[in-house]
Amino acid sequence: VMGIDATFGQAFYKAELAGSNRLPHQGVVFLSVNDHDKPAGLVVAKRLRSLGLGLVATQGTADYLAGFGVAVDRVLGKVAERLQDDGGGADADAPTAVDLIADGTIQFVINTPRGSRGRSDGAHIRKAASAHGVSVVTTMSASLVAAQGLTEATGSLSVRPLQEWHGR
Repeated sequence: VMGIDATFGQAFYKAELAGSNRLPHQGVVFLSVNDHDKPAGLVVAKRLRSLGLGLVATQGTADYLAGFGVAVDRVLGKVAERLQDDGGGADADAPTAVDLIADGTIQFVINTPRGSRGRSDGAHIRKAASAHGVSVVTTMSASLVAAQGLTEATGSLSVRPLQEWHGR
């Protein structure tokens, strides 16, 4: 799927829309960002918050964001911790991203896994998102441009033939 527009953000937004991946203008975004990506994740979180979107995150991401004055609305448990819990842990009943995707709370997922546990959680999250029609990005580059696209996608989208874009 391809999107063309005046800016990369608008083009990305159109491409996501054409690929049936709706980027939300309201609702809640889940953030689980690996340590290497956290500085860029902070930029994304600030942009999403400025657009009025709610934020939920895993503990490490929430702590990092809080250190820079960006609060999340809720801290979620890790899927792997829930699966490994023997029933006696304090977080056995803590909701995970999979739970909130399934119940319709989360409209968009930003998950940049790293390491075997992160990849395992990411697989469960992506599977739930796919089953429930929730868009997912798994790189910080895509997260940044998605936030840019949401910022620039105001009003109606324009459609022009390729010939107009290339002056033919």
